[in-house]
Amino acid sequence: MINRAINNSQLLNKKFNYQDKSIFNKKNIEKTELSFLANATNKKDIKSLLKARKFVEDSLQKVKKTDPNFKFNKEHYDFFTLKVFETLNPDSVKKIIYKTEDKINELNEIEFFKAQKKLSKEIIDTLEKIDGNLISYKGIEFEPEPEHLEWIIWRAFLAINSFNNEIKNTRGFPVDANFLPIHHASGGKEDLFFEFDDYCLLIEVTFKTGGSQFKDEVEPVYQHTTKKINLYKNKSVYCLFLAPQIDLNLSNSFHGTYFDNQNNEYSGNIIPMTIKQFTKIFGELFHKKNTLTPIVFRDIFDKILLMKSEIKPNEWLFFINKAIEEKLQN
Repeated sequence: MINRAINNSQLLNKKFNYQDKSIFNKKNIEKTELSFLANATNKKDIKSLLKARKFVEDSLQKVKKTDPNFKFNKEHYDFFTLKVFETLNPDSVKKIIYKTEDKINELNEIEFFKAQKKLSKEIIDTLEKIDGNLISYKGIEFEPEPEHLEWIIWRAFLAINSFNNEIKNTRGFPVDANFLPIHHASGGKEDLFFEFDDYCLLIEVTFKTGGSQFKDEVEPVYQHTTKKINLYKNKSVYCLFLAPQIDLNLSNSFHGTYFDNQNNEYSGNIIPMTIKQFTKIFGELFHKKNTLTPIVFRDIFDKILLMKSEIKPNEWLFFINKAIEEKLQN
């Protein structure tokens, strides 16, 4: 465990130039192999470390008395101090490991997020293939699963940027060390969520079409949306629903209003859109023109929502496409 804690601390220092100064400003500890304790959280750990050091020093003095030629350098002192510390404080070492690994994951995700802006072509290529047989990432081809659809839309919005919530809170699905999705967002949680300066945006995605789309998606999408509406009372809340095609019955549901179990009525502000339509918006306005911002998206949403009560559900789907095409031409 000690070596894991030390390696984590060294990685944070060398790769990210990150150090927690809470321990380094204590005169008792120098910047040695013991510097992993920069991630300790209280004075108790420092005292335990010094106690371990004293134990090692006393033990070595006893050895020297029996063998005057015995040699023991500074590295030996550090090594045995750490081992004694680990024995005396296994829980403290575990906490240090958890803290450093959380920080490493956080900083790696920030790096991943910053890289997306320059990867718009790769994002578009994946979006264009996402409902096909194969997609590729870093030279490896694989069959797209529902979590990969969530993942590539997430990457598109990371590239657009301008959100206020923490990166890890923008996605409902877990990721591995390479930021590939492990599985799709769990039930009861939206796929993606972004809080911007002026509004909030949920994003729900699915590969389902036809009757299964209507049957399986309407209720949870409305529930997730109304939950956020009640949580963010000082901001407008929108929901973007993405699928390969939009079922007319689903369009009819989102075209109307929703009542919760308390009989409260919600308009929902839910915009159904095909993956192809979203890809065109991202490709034209972000990749080519570099003009796509959350405000531009909201303008599109507002124009679409303004007409939903004026026309029939099937006409609304045609209008959505028209509104997108007009925005792309401006």
